[in-house]
Amino acid sequence: MTNAYPNLLRRYLGAAIDWIVVLLVVVSIGQLPFLSRDTHGFGEILFFLVFLNYEPVLTRFVCTAGQAVMRFRVREMTSGSPPPIWRLYVRIIVKASLGLISFLTLPARADRRAIHDLAANTLVVEASRMK
Repeated sequence: MTNAYPNLLRRYLGAAIDWIVVLLVVVSIGQLPFLSRDTHGFGEILFFLVFLNYEPVLTRFVCTAGQAVMRFRVREMTSGSPPPIWRLYVRIIVKASLGLISFLTLPARADRRAIHDLAANTLVVEASRMK
């Protein structure tokens, strides 16, 4: 019987895949011909907007690329359904603020919840274990 919760390596790889996707999206948008190259700060604003919205929006309605490849999903702790969008924004803000530190609790907990999961009352589960 497989564990219901993905391990630290798979969670980290999922996050790394998502970083790559965010960067590719930002670079692709930046290459659009109608965007001015002289716009100072546009790249930073674009990166921030894509980064801030990518994970919460996709996690709420489907899953991110990293979650799909690593075969896990983020769910609400109590109901097992996709979390409300506001919790996912709390989750990404804590995750971005703490960086790798946020994953420190993962190996020590039976449910493998990271600090950002605890803050947002979410749980990461194997996609194969979902209803």
